[in-house]
Amino acid sequence: ARDTINGVLISTVFLVIDHSFDESQPILFETMLFKSDGEGFDPDSNVQMRYVSIQDARAGHAKAIEFVQTYFPQAQIEREA
Repeated sequence: ARDTINGVLISTVFLVIDHSFDESQPILFETMLFKSDGEGFDPDSNVQMRYVSIQDARAGHAKAIEFVQTYFPQAQIEREA
């Protein structure tokens, strides 16, 4: 999933490779938030969350949208496929 809300890109992806680093469950999904600098998205302004299941990733993406809407209250959502 990919949404842009008031200059914040929210991206949730399947990582393909396990990012658990020897933890008990494989971590296969990730949501990241990037704040726009006006000319593009600044990779140094990111927030990252990782998940073990697609259900957790979907819920995490929804929570990320709520977070951005709360802290960037004039948000307008632009959804991408």
